[in-house]
Amino acid sequence: MGKSVRDPLLGTVRAALSVGMIFGIVLSVATIATIPLALVWRTRLLAEIARRGAFAVPPEFIWVICGICVMIAIAAAFGFLFLRELRRIIDTVAEGDPFIPDNALRLQRMGWLTVAIQLIAIPAGGLAAWAAYLAHVHDNSVSFSLGGIFLALILFVLARVFRKGADMRAELEGTV
Repeated sequence: MGKSVRDPLLGTVRAALSVGMIFGIVLSVATIATIPLALVWRTRLLAEIARRGAFAVPPEFIWVICGICVMIAIAAAFGFLFLRELRRIIDTVAEGDPFIPDNALRLQRMGWLTVAIQLIAIPAGGLAAWAAYLAHVHDNSVSFSLGGIFLALILFVLARVFRKGADMRAELEGTV
């Protein structure tokens, strides 16, 4: 429908998003691969943590490490999906036609991914509290990002704006 736009800013953003997506994949795969390695070498790993941290590390600490790896892998995978949706929106801008129903769905998915990433903070906080308890550290403050919640709300609103814009354009095209 629109003509393709060659914008250096869009190209730069697209490249940066691609790098971020690659990083998300690598991080997710690497942290998942770490779990079996941590379990196989748990004795050496726990001894090294105890040596560096100067506290006695109970055997249960390996499960904290594995849990942290799972949380990182999930967050990285969600980050990859978020950046992929954003890159697809950028592509439609470059093509000259961003107000399409697909972009409304993409923005909505980005909102849900943001919510999911914020929800990961809950079990991650539990793991942090467990780690603090096992390490005999009494600072177990856990928080989530209020900015992340606002981002999700903004994305949901933008999804509605894009959906309404696409509907209005389709209605206008139908009357011409």
